[in-house]
Amino acid sequence: MEPMKNRTERQMMDTYQRIVDRCKGAGLIPSNQILDNKALAEFKKLIKHSGMEYELVHSGDYRRKFNERAIQIAKAHFIAIMCSISSSVLVHLWHRLLP
Repeated sequence: MEPMKNRTERQMMDTYQRIVDRCKGAGLIPSNQILDNKALAEFKKLIKHSGMEYELVHSGDYRRKFNERAIQIAKAHFIAIMCSISSSVLVHLWHRLLP
C-alpha cells in the first residue's frame, strides 16, 4: 500500500512506479497488469517500459479486476486495525501506520 497525495496522472504514475520498484526489490517481479479500458496511454507506456504486459477489461467487469477486490480487503483490514487501537493513540498520528 502506498499513499497518494492526489489523483493526478503524474502522481498515479509515480506511485505505481514506487510500488513496482518495491516489489522488484523484494524479489517479486510483476508480469501482467489488468486495467480498465479507460487507462491512460502514458500509464500503458510505463507498464510496457517496466517489462510487463497489460490486459484491458470493461470498466464494469469487476470479476477480472482482482486489484479492486484487493483494495476493498486492504481498506477493511485497515479500518479494523484502526477500530481496535487504544483510544490513547493520538488521532493525528494515524498516518504513521501506513508503510
